[in-house]
Amino acid sequence: MGPCKRICGAIGVALLCAGTWAPCAHCGTQPSGTPRTEFFVAAGTTIGYPAVVGELPAWVTLQAGGAYCVTRSVAVGVATGWNFIGTHGILYFPPGGDFTEAKETIAMVPAIGYVKLRLPIRSGGVVPYITAGAGSYTLRSTRKPADAGSYRDSKFGFNTAFGLAGNPGHFSRQVELRYDAVPMERDKLGLIRPHSWLNMFTVSLGLQLP
Repeated sequence: MGPCKRICGAIGVALLCAGTWAPCAHCGTQPSGTPRTEFFVAAGTTIGYPAVVGELPAWVTLQAGGAYCVTRSVAVGVATGWNFIGTHGILYFPPGGDFTEAKETIAMVPAIGYVKLRLPIRSGGVVPYITAGAGSYTLRSTRKPADAGSYRDSKFGFNTAFGLAGNPGHFSRQVELRYDAVPMERDKLGLIRPHSWLNMFTVSLGLQLP
C-alpha cells in the first residue's frame, strides 16, 4: 500500500468515527470504561533545519493516526501524514541535450509507531500528554519534465511530542508540539547531504476523535 493510500485510509477511518462519535465512545470501551481506540487528524506548520528547499525552512504538514488504549493513561498507535516541503528550480542534463531547467517538488511521508502517555495534571477537562515514536520517513522528489528523474529516499527516524487534548473517549480539540529527527548524511538530496540530521519542529492544531 502506497503512502497516499495509507494517508487516505487513516483520515477516512478518523472521519467515519467523527461522524458517529457517540456510538464509538459508547461501544468501543473496555470493561473498565476505558475507550479501546482513539484517532486524530491535525494540520500545522513545520520548521526544518537545515532548509530542504532553498532558504525557506517552513512548510505545511498534515497528520492522521489511530491508537489502541492499553489503559486510560497509555495508548499505542500508528500515524502517517504529508509534509508539503515545497517546489524549487533545478538544472539537469537531458539525454542528448544541454543543461536545462526543471521544477522539483519535494514532500515527506512518515509512517511511524508511537506510545502515548497522558499526564495526571489537568484543568478544565484539558489533559496534557507526551508521545515517543519511531519509523520510516520517505522523501519524495517529483520533477517536471519527467526525464529529469524523480526518486524516493527512505530513512529511519525518531520523534517525540507534547500536547493538550480532552479526556480519552471524547471528541475534542488538540494542540501539539512535535520534534522529528531523521539522519540525512547519505541522502540523495545534495542540499542537505552535508548535515548529519534533518531536525523538524511542528506546531499543529487538530481533533481527537473517539
